[in-house]
Amino acid sequence: AAGIETMVLKGGYLAFQVYPDPALRGMSDLDLLFQPAALSAAEAVLQSLGYEGKHKSADEGPGIVKHTSTYKRAGPDAAISTPNPYLSTAGDRHVDPHGSLEESWFGLRVDVTPGIWQRSRSVTLVDQPVRAMADEDLLLHLSVHLVYHLLMSKPSLVQLYDIALVSQTLPLNWEMLAARARDRQAIPFLYAALHLASNIYGAPIPARTLAGLHDACSSRQAQRIERMGLADVVQQTQRPPLVTIRQRLARGISDRRETAQWAPTVAGKWAVWRTAVDIGKTDTGKLLGEKISSAQLFSRRRTGSV
Repeated sequence: AAGIETMVLKGGYLAFQVYPDPALRGMSDLDLLFQPAALSAAEAVLQSLGYEGKHKSADEGPGIVKHTSTYKRAGPDAAISTPNPYLSTAGDRHVDPHGSLEESWFGLRVDVTPGIWQRSRSVTLVDQPVRAMADEDLLLHLSVHLVYHLLMSKPSLVQLYDIALVSQTLPLNWEMLAARARDRQAIPFLYAALHLASNIYGAPIPARTLAGLHDACSSRQAQRIERMGLADVVQQTQRPPLVTIRQRLARGISDRRETAQWAPTVAGKWAVWRTAVDIGKTDTGKLLGEKISSAQLFSRRRTGSV
């Protein structure tokens, strides 16, 4: 009704356009892409519909830039809060408005947004007109997103099945897909996702496509990708929670070590490690600062200086 051009992403689109029955594709949130200039207006519409926003700067934590806000309707559990706006503490669904599709994690960035809107087409979703990505853009976005979730220790076999189903269902131009991945410096991400979808779900990826992606990766990168399997995906979902500062520091180092392996250049690897140097912007650094401040306040109270 507001006339804002909207692109429905991931599960919200796939459930109705790719899956044989929408009920087969569960989801915990609704991801929507807007033109950057329309993002503020879209957020205002969400607020007018009773959604409350939580915001986190892209400069904080691991540096997520594609969306810095998440919106959720106020409910009986609205008082329950977490430091991370991307974690929902209840069963209610939340809406994530995006201004881009750029994935970012500890300085590792891949942006598949350029050209997305120009190549998109109009479709009807639940009786509403929306924009849909070109098929090749859809599969590339899903692939990059999956690998980033692996890096975040939040992979989902549902995401992997999305890729398998898209590769099986849609009339893809595989050469065009590889060319777009090359243009966006996303070849390793596409190769990893297609390799996993093929090995785990038997996705019908052309052998020629896989061979071409293999050749476009460095030998070390290709070997690492080809060693990945179901056990690696499941293992990433079973990492224990972090309950101490020491654990958080150790995880921060190991996460950056893994993330840096996906950077194609020395400069890209340094961009990842540089995020550890600027500790004041990390979640761990902020928690450490809070603990130090609390200890100092306690000490002053004991000495009567407060």
